[in-house]
This record gives sequence, C-alpha cells and structure tokens, in this order.
Amino acid sequence: TPTKGRIVLNNRVLFDAEQGIDVPSAQRRVGFVFQNYALFPHMRVARNIGFGLQDLPREERQSRVEYYINLLQLQGLERHYPHQLSGGQQQRVALARVLATNPEILLLDEPLSALDNYLRDRVEKSLVDLFSTYAGTALIVTHNLEEAYRLCDRWLVLSRGKAIAYGRKEDVFERPGNYATAQLTECKNISSAEIVGDGYIRVPHWDGCILKVAEPLPDGLAYVGIRAHHVGFWPDVTDEAPEGDNVFPAWPVFSSETQHRVTLYLSLVVDTNGPTKCSPPLERGPHAPYHLQAELPKDVWFDLKQRIMSQPQPRPLWVSLDALRLILMAD
Repeated sequence: TPTKGRIVLNNRVLFDAEQGIDVPSAQRRVGFVFQNYALFPHMRVARNIGFGLQDLPREERQSRVEYYINLLQLQGLERHYPHQLSGGQQQRVALARVLATNPEILLLDEPLSALDNYLRDRVEKSLVDLFSTYAGTALIVTHNLEEAYRLCDRWLVLSRGKAIAYGRKEDVFERPGNYATAQLTECKNISSAEIVGDGYIRVPHWDGCILKVAEPLPDGLAYVGIRAHHVGFWPDVTDEAPEGDNVFPAWPVFSSETQHRVTLYLSLVVDTNGPTKCSPPLERGPHAPYHLQAELPKDVWFDLKQRIMSQPQPRPLWVSLDALRLILMAD
C-alpha cells in the first residue's frame, strides 16, 4: 500500500492518502501479472485460472475458465500443475487467471524477461493478439526498449522514481527532450553543446565540431545527441569533402559485431585541411578514445571496408550527422 499520493482508475478513487481512501485489492479491478507468474504450485491450471472467481456461481465460473483456456490456447493443460508447464505456458496461465476477473487495467511486470529467446517471440505475439481484443488498458514495466516499442503505443519513462517523459512512443524515441530520457532510450551519442550562432551549435566532446541544426534551439540548450543508426556514411572514400552540412572525416578505432549489424567507434577529425592531412589515430582497439558510435548493416560495412582497403594509403571515412536527426536537449 502506498504511503502518500492518489490513484484514480476510470474516475474511481482507489487510493487517496489525504482523504484516507484505500479500496481493498479485491475490489480495485486491477489485474497484476508478476514477473515470476506467482502461480499456486498445489493447484492445477483450471483451478489457478478460477482462483479469483470464488464468488460466482459454479456454472458461470466454469464457463469463464473454459473461455480463457480457449482464448490463450491452453486446451489439454487443464489438469497440469505449474511445474509441468513451460515458461510460456505458465505465463499464459497467469494472464488467463488475471483476465478472468475482468480487470479494468492490466499490469505486467517484465512479462518476457524470464523466457528463453526461442519462447519470447511466440509469447510476445500472443500478447499483441491479446491486447488487440482487451477492452481495458495494459501497463507494461520493462527495461527492454525493443520489447516496449513492439508491444506499446505510448511510453512513460521513469528515472529515480519520477516520470520524466510521456507520450507516443515515436515522439519519445525521436525527441526525448532531456538527457535522462535520451540515455534510457539507448541514445549512444550524447554530448554537451553550446550555441555559437543562429542555427549553429558547437559540440566540445565531438572534437569541437560545429553543427547546423534544423529545429529552433531550445532555451538553455545543454546537450545534443544522435542515435547510432542515424550516423550516416558517405559511400565514396575521397580526398575532397562531400557537399552538405555536418559532414566530417572520421577514423574507425574499433568495431563490434552481432549477427546482422556492426557498431563502429569513430574518432572525428574536425580541424583539418582534408583527409590526406589527417593521420590515423595512434591508439586503436576496445579501449581507444572515440567520439561517436555508429550502427550499420554488416553488408554496408563490408562494402565500406572494401573501399577503404582499396586505397593506396589510409583514408578516413566521411560521416554525416543529419540536422533533422539531431536531438536537442535543455537538461
């Protein structure tokens, strides 16, 4: 039970510390799915699902249990105990138990974190199907950004117990508005910034580069960011700087690969007369200093690497920091 604050659900006050209101949990119509599912180990699947329906007539209770067994594809498991189920099956039983009580809101705590990768995709699709027919609101707590993007329409970002951002997931992701939200939504490139003119900023930690911005500068500008997958690369390795704003030479000092993508750690070279005038960094490897991270498909990186290796002498890459992709933050 909270110690202070106020909780209102569909115009019903569930808790108000000042007025002394604290509706009993059985009357709140709030469904909660625990991270570890919290099934009763001594009860079979059907009894677990019907646990919150004790006040209903037997026939109605049985009918509702059967409905959610069919909805969540648990047929044939009615007489199984929780320890006889897979992780995905246990989660579906937990969901059925909660949904059977007709909650006005559904709370899910890290619903996929306990599942192996091969199960996570299947269960996630089941949740998407479930949410499409559920008449209430589903609130999901997760630390997995991709999971949140696939499952949710709106995001509420919490930091140190306080809400720091709320809105459509696209808006929060593309325009986080503050440093903490950008960091929590996995923006890999964030630096302090200062205004140097109308529509221009200087970024000290990105080798002092001057960037043109496309949006009005916020009052009290403090930071700028760009997501790693928005760092662009010029396809040609040339001596002359390509035309356009926010284009700089950069040396890759380290790379990290997954099955499909590569992360490049880049050292920018801003104060130079051209790529032929700048030498490769003396230090390379996982501990080498760098300015930016960039993410790109492996086939794109393979093509770029081939172009670099075909040069008679070392050449840096040309990177582009699209003004429309810059994230401007006041705090």
